[in-house]
Amino acid sequence: MAAPVHQDKESGSEFVKLTDIIDWPFNPRKTFDDEKLNELADAIRLCPAGLLNPIIVRPHPNVKGKFQGVRGQRRWLAHQRLGLKEIRASIRDLNDDECWVVAIQDNLKPKAGEVSSAWSGEPVTPMELACAIKAWQT
Repeated sequence: MAAPVHQDKESGSEFVKLTDIIDWPFNPRKTFDDEKLNELADAIRLCPAGLLNPIIVRPHPNVKGKFQGVRGQRRWLAHQRLGLKEIRASIRDLNDDECWVVAIQDNLKPKAGEVSSAWSGEPVTPMELACAIKAWQT
């Protein structure tokens, strides 16, 4: 398994190199609004603490030393746009079914207590959700 860059003792989150993350191929979100991604990137850049909500990754099942991004794809892309080298991540040992649950839950639940619209997740389209559920069932 790839090792995290370092761990934040206060939050318990680990930081992972962006280059060590490979997108999970079944992520329900397939389209991204460039303007909203730029807003998210600006919000991350302007926040003194950086990214507050860690993304979720799992050890990549087929590529030694890498992780698969399961939740937080917009945050991961925003970090890339900012030219950052690492991202706050929660590393979890998830099987494929658990990845589906985490990914779909993230796109359905309301984002409570968020200050800026840039922080709130962009909803998946009904077609993206339908395709994700169908792919999960096969």
